[in-house]
Amino acid sequence: MEPSVWIFHNIRSQEWTITGLLCSLAAGMTVGILFTQVTSLATTLGLHRGMTHQAYSLSRLLNWMFRLTLWLSVGIKWWEWCRVHAYHHQHTETELDPHSPVYKGGLSNVFRINPRLYQIAANDPQVIAATGERFVPDRWDRWLFNREGLGRTIGIGICMLVFGVIPGVVAYIVHILAYIYLNAAINSIGHGAEPTGIDSRLERQLAWISRHTGKRPGYDPRTARKKTVGNSLNSQPLAWLTMGEGLHYNHHYRQRCATMRRFTGDHDPGLYFLYILRGLRLVGTFEVPAPEPLPS
Repeated sequence: MEPSVWIFHNIRSQEWTITGLLCSLAAGMTVGILFTQVTSLATTLGLHRGMTHQAYSLSRLLNWMFRLTLWLSVGIKWWEWCRVHAYHHQHTETELDPHSPVYKGGLSNVFRINPRLYQIAANDPQVIAATGERFVPDRWDRWLFNREGLGRTIGIGICMLVFGVIPGVVAYIVHILAYIYLNAAINSIGHGAEPTGIDSRLERQLAWISRHTGKRPGYDPRTARKKTVGNSLNSQPLAWLTMGEGLHYNHHYRQRCATMRRFTGDHDPGLYFLYILRGLRLVGTFEVPAPEPLPS
């Protein structure tokens, strides 16, 4: 028996003992964190770079697999996510921006209610009118992927079947929470380059993280494309946790680029997986600019 299979078999057989419960919690948390990275990969390479910005084409198989992964893991409707994100880039750091910390109650509010802000924007007639023609649900969505509750139920059922009841439930809960708050961090901390004017304990904590982990290399307010980059910044620690999404200033600077990497020393984990997918002919061709030297 393979070691990994033996470990979970052992945990499942002793699941309701004290030792088994502790092992179940540890195993569930580990699986949940790994599961989050898979979902983050489907988000950044599928929803974000591929579907929204069309930095490369996705094969029909890969497109479907990304959508299936997101349906089972978090129940995201791809076309709603893409509409909201495209609208965010059209109106970065304005009153129309769906999740600008400046206009949506500060870093703290965006961090707390990021999924709610997305849902509000997804149902906004202005967002639908501006982006609806680009992102249209197909028959797979109408028949299956639009049923978010069903996707999440099947997802947690698979986790329980594969890993056992307690590890499976723990893994799914850890994954959901990690995914929600990592994405909230991108939209709050990743847009925290300038003060929001909000004064609260959480606001100060998030602003501190933005200042100490984030940077905007070469940014000059006199020449910056403010409408494009807004208050975005690069956070390499956040990028490691989100398959590259933490390099948010780079992304806003070059929205249709296949990589979030821009400067020497930037690391975009998603790019390494993208090379693998290209080698398997699951994505179309794309160009990756050579890293620029860091401005002095």
